[in-house]
Amino acid sequence: MQTSLTSEIVCARVGPVCHNRATSNTQSQKAPLKAQCVLSARATFSSRSAVKSLQTKRSVSAVETKKATFFVSAGEESRPTVSDTKAKFISTYQAPIPAVFNTVVQELLVSQHLSRYNTKYSYNAVMALGFCSVFDQIFAEYKYGNSEDIFRAFIGALEESPDTYRSDCQVLTEAASAASTVEALSELPAVQSVGPFHNKFTAIGLFRILELAGITDPAALEKMVTASGMEMSLVSRDLLTYKGLLSKLDSAKELQKEIMERERKMTAERMAEKEAKAKAETGGEKVESKAEDTATST
Repeated sequence: MQTSLTSEIVCARVGPVCHNRATSNTQSQKAPLKAQCVLSARATFSSRSAVKSLQTKRSVSAVETKKATFFVSAGEESRPTVSDTKAKFISTYQAPIPAVFNTVVQELLVSQHLSRYNTKYSYNAVMALGFCSVFDQIFAEYKYGNSEDIFRAFIGALEESPDTYRSDCQVLTEAASAASTVEALSELPAVQSVGPFHNKFTAIGLFRILELAGITDPAALEKMVTASGMEMSLVSRDLLTYKGLLSKLDSAKELQKEIMERERKMTAERMAEKEAKAKAETGGEKVESKAEDTATST
């Protein structure tokens, strides 16, 4: 009875071929038992392999799901890339920008993008003052379009409000101009709300506040930085970078003026040559016409 039951189980696992082999050897009891044991072992091995394969697939799937969950939970998919920010700026302001200005704009856009989408970033009016001061100095003599449109496209590409930047800059400018001491400047709400997160435009904004108040003492800057919660070494570094940027920009502007003046002279010379050539050709035609008239009259 036990042998018959084992044969049925084995045959159910290995299929009809095994069933034929098991039923054809009913006269010998030892041979079927041996065959059944071999077939049972094979069937068990096959089943374990299938289960092991299925478990492996499930494990890989679980790992992949875990990885996907990690990336989703990190929130990276919701943050635009530098390319996204640049594309948004270009799509908003489609007019051409000369290379001298465009190079600076792209550098500032990348720098502010990295700061803007830092998890510790928070907007503050001092940063707005610093950025507006830098931008207005760069585009003070811009003659190739509306610089305010570039400003709005720049801030909009960072998913912030250009109007908020301008209004906060104006309010802080008036407040700083009305103050006369470092202590009064340090007590401004905008300065108190800066926090430890470092941004180069915030550093420039602190320096600009002192300029508006007419305070030039180097120790005053250190007091302002301490009151804001920023690090003096980083602020000093950014101010040097800022001055270097303005110096390079001035040199680039001078070079551009020289190139434009040279092209203007070359254009004027070419026009003068064309006019002289045209006059010479016209004069030659008149001489030939007079000679023909004289020959005809004679």
